[in-house]
Amino acid sequence: MREAFFRLEKEGLLEIIARRGTYVRMLDQLVVQQSYEIREALEGLSARLAAINSSQSNVDDLIDINGKFKNTVDDKAVEVALELDIAFHYKISAMSNNKKLQELIKNYFFTNLFSNTGASNIFIEKGDRTYNGHQAIIHAIGNHDSIQAEKIMQDQIRQGVNMVLSVLYERQ
Repeated sequence: MREAFFRLEKEGLLEIIARRGTYVRMLDQLVVQQSYEIREALEGLSARLAAINSSQSNVDDLIDINGKFKNTVDDKAVEVALELDIAFHYKISAMSNNKKLQELIKNYFFTNLFSNTGASNIFIEKGDRTYNGHQAIIHAIGNHDSIQAEKIMQDQIRQGVNMVLSVLYERQ
């Protein structure tokens, strides 16, 4: 339990004050924007390296994950779709063959950010766009086009931040 609290604190979702307690932080637009800027750089690099290092087996794994993602979006299974989206991004980071990069991505990947902001419904509504973006990333990685893989990944991350920020704007 303690480890989970420390991870949530590290992600900026909890504030732990010694001898006073643990508090849930409200996500503000600046924190979300800055976190996604970091994530965009890290995941862009990850996609670029994955395109350089990819094997057909790894590309097939991405195709499989994305197919399952599409089915869960069609079924409106929000939690499973979010898990598969995370699995897709983690697979690409593993394909980068850079352990430090994988670790950094896990630290900056807000696994519950869509849920924490109430953006999960938008995530499902825009699921086809995410699926198509994933397909484009897979295509670039499969063709070993590192420049295109990086660009498309960064575009995907920007779309994600725009979804989250749209929900945060509505709350104000």
